Amino acid sequence: PTMGISNDLYVGALVAPASIWEYTPFTVVLPVFAPTAGEAELEAVMDGRVISHRPEALAAGENYIPFVLQAQTQEIMTLQVTATWADDPRLANNQAFAAVQVFPAPKALFLTSFPDPPPPLVDVLTQSGLQIDVLSPESLPTDLKALENYQVIFLHDFLARQLTQEQMLALKVFVARRGGGLIFLGGKNSYTLGGYEN
Repeated sequence: PTMGISNDLYVGALVAPASIWEYTPFTVVLPVFAPTAGEAELEAVMDGRVISHRPEALAAGENYIPFVLQAQTQEIMTLQVTATWADDPRLANNQAFAAVQVFPAPKALFLTSFPDPPPPLVDVLTQSGLQIDVLSPESLPTDLKALENYQVIFLHDFLARQLTQEQMLALKVFVARRGGGLIFLGGKNSYTLGGYEN
């Protein structure tokens, strides 16, 4: 009996983000205490579907096992990770659970003088989970209903004179009254050099 109790593998609370954007990769970490060095079978289940089943070499004592996942659904995503250990006398402490709130991916508008092909930064932002529309400055909508689709607008190194007064006013209202984000990307046509003073 003593040998059986000493062979007990158990897991800690699953470390996961509280919220995530849909389609975004993220990592959860499973703390595992192994009574001796050995191999455990780890199974990860997301929303009732097995997404990972693999053997894992464990050191005696504490281990921290990462799982790289991707949010697929909106609303609440459930996670369950189970560790299986040979001759484990207590299976009840071999599972960890988490729930993650999944939000729709934010949408951004990227204004650049050269939209085709888009600047490399657009690819980086897309890989981070943003949905991005790329337009020339002249195509910036002045209709606030159209701008409400976006959480943030990027101004990529173009002269202020490429925007009309109506477009400038739309940007001002988007930020000051609607709480939208506005990001200037530096360069020779940005800030004061680009004619944005006042």
